[in-house]
Amino acid sequence: MNGFDEFARDMDRIRGDFDKAIPLIMDAVGAELLAETRKEIVRQQLVDTRDMLNSFSLGNSFNVFEKRKNGYEVEAGTTNGYAEFVNDGHWTAGRKSFVEPTHFFDFAVAVSEQYMSVGIQKKIDALVKRRLGG
Repeated sequence: MNGFDEFARDMDRIRGDFDKAIPLIMDAVGAELLAETRKEIVRQQLVDTRDMLNSFSLGNSFNVFEKRKNGYEVEAGTTNGYAEFVNDGHWTAGRKSFVEPTHFFDFAVAVSEQYMSVGIQKKIDALVKRRLGG
């Protein structure tokens, strides 16, 4: 047996570890995005009836939490009717005035992307180190 055969087996094991870990990581990414969105709604004091805030909770009837591409892509958000208007801004009835956008979801996505990418990289590094003993 040469070193390449052993390396190839290690790579197969790492791939297997990734296949098991990725769905869990993506679940965490989606849940973290929802949590960060809730924090941003509260931070900006956008809570009125709590419908929009609660719609970013797992299990809420307005919640969106879907995984695609074999678990490598997650979509998290809400189907709450007015959340988009609060985020993007909107005209009032009769186009009398424009309500400025809050970008609460955009900010939550940006924050989540920044620190989740670091967390994901740490998890991947730990998987590789565990297999390769580094």
